Amino acid sequence: MKKLLISLITSVLAVSVLTGCNNTPEVKENTAPEILGVKENVTITLGETWDAMEGVTATDEEDGDLTGKIKVESIPAMVLVDGKFTPEEQGEYYITYTVKDSKGAEDSKFTTLNVNRAYSTETLYKKYDFNETGEVDLDGWEALFFEGGAGSLEAKQGKLVFDVTQSGSNDNHAQLTKKNVEALAGVEYELKITMSASKAGKFHFIVNNSAAGWAPIAEKWNVEISTTPITYSAKYSVPENTDKIEYLINVGGDLNTDAITFYVDRIDLLITTGSETESVMAQETFDNAETVEKWGIAKDSSVNSSVAVEDGKLVHTIENYAAEGQPWNINLYYITGKDLVKGNKYKVSMDITVLNEQFYELCFEDVSLDWQIRAGFKNGTLTGTSTLEHTFYADMDITGLYIKLAVGKGTTSNVITIDNLRFVELVGDKETVTRSTTFMARSDDVEWDTYNDNGGVGSIYVENGKLYYSISKFGATDWYNKLFIKKINLEPGALYKIEFKAKADKNVKGFFALNVFGKWDPRITAEFELTTEETTYSFTTDAELVIAMDFEILFQFGGYTTNVSPALIEFIDISIYQIK
Repeated sequence: MKKLLISLITSVLAVSVLTGCNNTPEVKENTAPEILGVKENVTITLGETWDAMEGVTATDEEDGDLTGKIKVESIPAMVLVDGKFTPEEQGEYYITYTVKDSKGAEDSKFTTLNVNRAYSTETLYKKYDFNETGEVDLDGWEALFFEGGAGSLEAKQGKLVFDVTQSGSNDNHAQLTKKNVEALAGVEYELKITMSASKAGKFHFIVNNSAAGWAPIAEKWNVEISTTPITYSAKYSVPENTDKIEYLINVGGDLNTDAITFYVDRIDLLITTGSETESVMAQETFDNAETVEKWGIAKDSSVNSSVAVEDGKLVHTIENYAAEGQPWNINLYYITGKDLVKGNKYKVSMDITVLNEQFYELCFEDVSLDWQIRAGFKNGTLTGTSTLEHTFYADMDITGLYIKLAVGKGTTSNVITIDNLRFVELVGDKETVTRSTTFMARSDDVEWDTYNDNGGVGSIYVENGKLYYSISKFGATDWYNKLFIKKINLEPGALYKIEFKAKADKNVKGFFALNVFGKWDPRITAEFELTTEETTYSFTTDAELVIAMDFEILFQFGGYTTNVSPALIEFIDISIYQIK
């Protein structure tokens, strides 16, 4: 029994020993130390002592505090005394911090020490005079009034102000217009106008090729306008070179029966060039009598007319017109079964012969044949045999396109024959090569300017010796609401202080920069906040200029969610001081 017990104990111990031999202790990987508190840049004046270790520490997970083991070196070399440097020459010094833990793992950090010489004099280098207004070029824009229409046009407080005191009896009796604009064949143009009004109203936005009389090549009818600035756009192109393009903002007649004032912030012309090809969407040669199934007539109940395919052509016979005699009393339409995409470019052409002279309206609509759901429009008069052709940019998406030829304006009867209908989308490799600001209400002679885009709307003007920046809408990014001082040359061998005195009608955050002209290389960047109280702000460069350079002074206000439009910013003074 005793031998059995000893044997059992021996077996248990053997198992324990074997089990213990398999429990190998886990070896933890060494963690590298970390240096904290090193600044990227430091600026001091020659003669000052800089504490390189101020706020700098080093820690290690295994070894704990290693601050005392940090090694600090300088290029060019300086002597470190109790963790401090005392530079003997001005310039830049590159400082390296290194530390190692007990296992040899290392961390490094770097800073640049800028050592400026001692400066004793500060002189006024440039003070901007906000009494200089310069001449504002209206770039050919003018106000025209006819038959009871009355008003005025002037550049005022950074806007083009079109004041309509009487609208006249017709919708073209009060016009803001620019005439004799050049357009080249094969080039795409987009006219963009950013504006608001003193109250809600309407206007017609038309681009007309006056070389052919009344021949609109882009038009938007009954466009709504409000007190909030909106950018309106009209795209157009021409088949032949011309210098007879005219822009029309019509606000007369029943569009605005009471007095109304339009405020134009800016007018831009975008010019796009490149190759394009035709992608056929619909084509009819009427070789098959079944093609008539795609055609229909929507007409007044008093009208007698019919459509049929005869001798390889579509023949629309009008036996009589409606008494009202309006184009929409007889609508011949073609069901394409295709969709239009807003902003895309399309072209339609067809050969037409009319027995009698015929006024027409060519419309691109959907099944409702409603002028309010219309992507394009053209009108004119048909005589004899001609090719009707129209190129347009879709004003809206259209699902299930109907091409409508409204021909209800006539006297007795008519026969309209159509052949070789072709509808295409114009596609290709296009590039916008020019953006031309055709109008902003400021002079090119002054030393300040503004840039507003992508949702940002603002204008600048001077009044009573002050520079005002009126922001109607804040953009999503800071530079989408930018006021800037144009190119200023700064001399070498000095520091520069930019000082400005400003306020706003509400709190407005901003971003300031002294930037190298022509590229993004700022020598000062800082945020600031304007209040309703007049405040002086001052920012100084960290280092001397080595060579003379051109700079721009930037004040940018977009992109801050706390900024609320509209806002009026007032600059009382902007000055540059040279420090030597």
